[in-house]
Amino acid sequence: MKIACARRRADAVLWTLLVNASTRTFPRAINSSYTQAKKVLLVSEPSCGASLIGDILDLSSRIYYIFEPLTRLSSHEVKMYDWRSRAGNTGSFPDKLYSDSIALLDALLTCGFSRMDLTTLNASALALHPKTATLARCVKAAAEAKGSLNSGNDSVNMIRSFAELSSCVEQAESECFNKTILLKVVGSRLIHLEPLLLRHRDLVVLYLVRDPRAMIWSTWKSTPKPNDISTLALNTCSILEDNLSSALELSRRHEGRIALLKYENMAKAPVKTSQLLFSYLGMNCSNETGHMCQLAILERSTTSLNPTSVLEATATTDLESPELSSLNYDDALENLFQSAYAWREP
Repeated sequence: MKIACARRRADAVLWTLLVNASTRTFPRAINSSYTQAKKVLLVSEPSCGASLIGDILDLSSRIYYIFEPLTRLSSHEVKMYDWRSRAGNTGSFPDKLYSDSIALLDALLTCGFSRMDLTTLNASALALHPKTATLARCVKAAAEAKGSLNSGNDSVNMIRSFAELSSCVEQAESECFNKTILLKVVGSRLIHLEPLLLRHRDLVVLYLVRDPRAMIWSTWKSTPKPNDISTLALNTCSILEDNLSSALELSRRHEGRIALLKYENMAKAPVKTSQLLFSYLGMNCSNETGHMCQLAILERSTTSLNPTSVLEATATTDLESPELSSLNYDDALENLFQSAYAWREP
C-alpha cells in the first residue's frame, strides 16, 4: 500500500513527459560528438546505475576514472545541496563546505593531485580500478606522512615519508595526464557545478536519470525506512525536477556540454547506448565498444570473478575465453533489464 502510494506520487512528476521533453530540447546532447571533451562529470542520484556507466567508460584506455571522490568529505550532501538556503539571500560566497567540494573536483579535473589533500579520497575504491592503483597508493602514503608529522617522528623518517609521497604523486599525475578524466559524482545539484563548466571549457556533464518510482523503491528497500514514504517520494521528485530544469538552463548557456542519459535506455540496449556515449565523447566507435560493454555487464552480473579481473582482461580476453566461459551474456543482459524494472513487482 505504501509503495503504491509512493508510485502514485512519483507519477505526479509526469516522468515520461518530463524527461523525453527535456531530451528533445537538446537532442544533440548524446547524438552528436563533443570532440573537445577531455573532462567528464558523471552525475546521478543514488540507485541510478551510474556505476555500470562508469565501468563501461573506464574500459577505454583513454579514460582515467575516479570513483565517487566526494564521498569521504564530511557532510557531503550539505555541501552540494544546501549552501544557498543556509547562506540566505545575502549574496555571500558559498560556505567552506561547498567550496571544498568544488576545489577538490577542480583539482582532480586537472590531475592536480599535488595541490589537494589526498586523504579525502577513498584508497579502497581507487584500488579496485587498475588505472587508479597508483593514486590509491598515494592516498595511503599521504595518510602515513600526515601521521608521521602529527606523531612527531624524527626528521629522517619524516623526510623519507614525504619524499615517497612526492614520488608517488608525480607518477600518478603522469598516468592521469593526457587522459580523459571521468569523475563519478552522486547527489549533486547540477546548477551548483556551473563554476566548473565556466573554468573548464573542455568539461562535459553526463546526467544519468532514472524513473523516480524506481529510485523511491530502491531507497525504500535499501535504507532504514523513513517515517513518511510520501515525503521521500516528494523529495525524490523535487530533486529530479530541479536537476532537469537546471540541465535545460545549463544547456542553453553551455551548448553541447550537458547530456541526459536515461538508465532505462542502457538497460534496454546497453551496447547501442554505450556506443552513443563513446561517440559523444569524441571516441571512435567500433566492435570493441560493444565488446567492452559486454565485459562490464558480465563483470557486474557475477560474483565468481574478482571485480578487477574482467577490467584487466579487456585487451586480451574475448567472450569465448575460458575465464568467461561460465558466464552467459544473454542471461546477464536479461538480469540487467529485469533489475531496471524490478520496482514494478507487486
